[in-house]
Amino acid sequence: MTIALGARCKDGVAIVADRRMVRQGGLEISTPDVKLRQIGGVIFARVGIQPFYDALERVLFEEDAVTCWDVGDTIDALVERYQAFRDDSPVFPLAMVSYGQANLYQMTAGFPPAKVLYQVWGIAEEYGAIGRLFPWEETPVDVAWKVLVLFVRASARASVAVGDGVDSALIRDNGTIEFVDDTTSVWEEAEGVIDQMVALFRMRMEVPEVTEWIEKIADDKVVKISES
Repeated sequence: MTIALGARCKDGVAIVADRRMVRQGGLEISTPDVKLRQIGGVIFARVGIQPFYDALERVLFEEDAVTCWDVGDTIDALVERYQAFRDDSPVFPLAMVSYGQANLYQMTAGFPPAKVLYQVWGIAEEYGAIGRLFPWEETPVDVAWKVLVLFVRASARASVAVGDGVDSALIRDNGTIEFVDDTTSVWEEAEGVIDQMVALFRMRMEVPEVTEWIEKIADDKVVKISES
């Protein structure tokens, strides 16, 4: 049970995730696990069942250089080998820098890496869907990650499926990578904003018209971006 969010920003990619993880059989890990990992030049979030990511990291650590394509090939090999992974097909975010730009990808078994601008992963993904309205591509990564942290904290307050603790990874276009594992100061200073976000989440769940309004605004924004 988890949530992870990622956004392609003005000068890089930001990925944030909570710290809840589940073992095979549905047992929650007693000690919250930091789900953002780096192997070589790729950063990804462990979203879903722990054994898959244990196997994925074990294979990738043996590689000299790792790209999103290497990760995709490894996913397909693991899913082909283990029946349990086929039944619970992994879908998770990955970021890497290529040709001077950090890109955000969605990794899915059976599909090539798919480049995305903003996405939410995990059982509580509906709480992060509102983020489609935010102008991520106009926002510096050093600001965007703090906004994403607020989304995770608001999701944790609204849903028992989201765990405590928030970690962030900043992947900049210049190739630098920064992990932030203490995000307390960000959300402690924004409790009022988090309360408003939770109220909006609940309105969206309870009032269909709110969801329709949000989706219409998001669709209009996508059209304007594509026309510009």
